[in-house]
Amino acid sequence: MMALLAMGLEVAVSGAEIVDVYLIGGQSNATGQGYVRNLREDLVLPKTVRIFHSERIVSGKAAYTWLDLCPASEDPSRFGPELGFGIRLAELEPKSRIGLIKHATSGSGLWNDWNPGMAPGKPCGPDFSLFVQTVERGMQALREEGFDPVIRGMLWLQGERDANGRDGPAPAAAYRQNLQHVIARFREQFKAPDMLFAYVLVLPVPTDHPGRDVVRQAQRDCDQNSAGAAAVPGALLVDGDDGSLRRDDPATPYPRDVVHFGTDGIFQLGQRLADRIHGERLATGDLSGDPALDPAPVIRRPSRRYADAVRMFQGIPGIECAPGGRLWATWYTGGTGEGPENCVVLATSKDKGTTWSPLKLVIDPPGNIRAFDPCLWLDPDGRLWLFYAQSRSWYDGRAGVWAVVTEQPDAEDPSWSRPRRLGHGIMMNKPLVLGSGEWLLPAALWNTGEKNYAELDDYRRANVIVSHDHGTTWHLAGGARIPHGRDCDEHMLMEWKDGTLNMFVRTTYGIGESLSTDRGRSWSDVVPSTTLAHTTSRFFIRRLHSGHWLLVKHGEPGERCPRERLKAFVSADEGKTWEGGLLLDERLGVSYPDGVECSDGTIRIIYDYDRTGAKEILMAAFTEADARVGKEVSGCCRRRVLVNKATGSIP
Repeated sequence: MMALLAMGLEVAVSGAEIVDVYLIGGQSNATGQGYVRNLREDLVLPKTVRIFHSERIVSGKAAYTWLDLCPASEDPSRFGPELGFGIRLAELEPKSRIGLIKHATSGSGLWNDWNPGMAPGKPCGPDFSLFVQTVERGMQALREEGFDPVIRGMLWLQGERDANGRDGPAPAAAYRQNLQHVIARFREQFKAPDMLFAYVLVLPVPTDHPGRDVVRQAQRDCDQNSAGAAAVPGALLVDGDDGSLRRDDPATPYPRDVVHFGTDGIFQLGQRLADRIHGERLATGDLSGDPALDPAPVIRRPSRRYADAVRMFQGIPGIECAPGGRLWATWYTGGTGEGPENCVVLATSKDKGTTWSPLKLVIDPPGNIRAFDPCLWLDPDGRLWLFYAQSRSWYDGRAGVWAVVTEQPDAEDPSWSRPRRLGHGIMMNKPLVLGSGEWLLPAALWNTGEKNYAELDDYRRANVIVSHDHGTTWHLAGGARIPHGRDCDEHMLMEWKDGTLNMFVRTTYGIGESLSTDRGRSWSDVVPSTTLAHTTSRFFIRRLHSGHWLLVKHGEPGERCPRERLKAFVSADEGKTWEGGLLLDERLGVSYPDGVECSDGTIRIIYDYDRTGAKEILMAAFTEADARVGKEVSGCCRRRVLVNKATGSIP
């Protein structure tokens, strides 16, 4: 009998260390019918892989406990795909810490036992319910150990019951639809929309299962590469038809069993599942070996290294208001200026900006990777997004727009999603929701003479990234060329009443404009604005609740002046003319306004002042009426409200 040896990389535990989690579910081939006694005696189990299983799985150790990788089936003498998968994945990703969460039941059907119900909290089958409970307990146990568990994928070995005819022909006939549905529900239940779903083609040998061919065809149809209407993105079919079966095992007690994979068959299937998932992660950039494409740690309890007294530089802020009135502010800091030491920070106010919390969250990539140019946005579904850019060094020629999201924007310490990369480029201004429902996000792909990523040269524009599904997925819609005077873009989007889109772009000559009449897919070349002049710096433009437009810039609408005299204007004719001019801060060195109009009609503008001297993040509050007449008439104006002040000194 083999000796299960423990060996491998010991990974130091830290508060933000990620555990890559893979789920295992299904019926008897998922529980596993391989025999431990038939495994190679020199097989080594990596210490970087652990397993957590339900009460239905037997390992000889306690259920609902994180264990070193071990056989986990219907009894300790058997094993399933966990061994081959865990060993192979540890070989492919030696620096990763891996967790497997397993629940499976022999003879269980997708038709009934794994029925996922229609939505979270709705009636569902017993195995789906127990699987969800097992996953949630496993994830929580990892969090209590101080880890950040991230569900990467799921292994699914199931379908024999739905093909065997015991419940009539309906389970087989509905298998394609049911498989699509259960994949969607797993992703929804675990809030893992990008979770890969790797599954095995069942019943490799013709049997007396009347629904065999129907179920196998349904499995082929759902594969993401099937090119058919039923294809599910991220669904990865693994063919095991050439694998050894239980009838082939030495001294097998089941010499006629052609339904279940045997020792070598299930071990090799585990390896193939690992290869398939690893390959897909490489292909999609989720596992690239490029640190700039890796999600940065989200630090929810920042240490003293991020304290106000330590920080020597800060600026480029953003602001948002939660439905209940809580304010959020973001900016970036780190190092002595713009460069690889930069990180994004977040603070909050519960009293309309009168007082502000210390830093609540820090996003700080390791090494030579910087996080910068953050933006806050409350989406129409009530979720708060924190967008930011991530790049190697100052700019690597590609960068990337990333986001973390919370569904608890009014909580003082909300839970945040894991960082997700949405596309190439740099974005620092709020998305636009079109009248037709799409979400458009401005993202610039700079051309600064970098020689990297030549394949992106045709896309070095003021681009627009679009989501048609409320932020679940994003893709490039189009972009505007800037024939001359290109700077950092920092473009903003507005929609006219007739559906035309108006892009406003920062340029070396001030402000350029571009138009789109097809919801952002194509854009006219950027030309100088005929109504607005500006210094080379960010401005702010946004539609108010009244339907009028708000503009915050330096000086008068047609004036180009230094970064001073930050003023607010209102347009009632979609930017053709501007009224008012409320002075927010007259000092030289104020810059980079961002704003939000809260539900009570109060407009709050955040900006920075003297990024390496005073190092202040400031806020102004006023109403549309104040801006429109250019002086306070509401009685509620506030200026130079301190959001944060760093006091660290540059050596």
